[in-house]
Amino acid sequence: MELNLDLAIACPVVSFNYSKIELWLVGCGGTGSWLAASLVRLGRVLSQQGKQVKLCFVDPDRVAILFG
Repeated sequence: MELNLDLAIACPVVSFNYSKIELWLVGCGGTGSWLAASLVRLGRVLSQQGKQVKLCFVDPDRVAILFG
């Protein structure tokens, strides 16, 4: 068994100081539905820090109840 040290050499993410942020989530089922709540919380925190935040959720799937 070999130890994976990928995280040991991880680099910090450099972010820029934007005043407007637009976040898109494409696909709101499965993993997307779980991620949506986290994006809303992130959007709120950024908004409280004075950022203008736009969240867009996109899911073209249609859900229908079929009686047969």
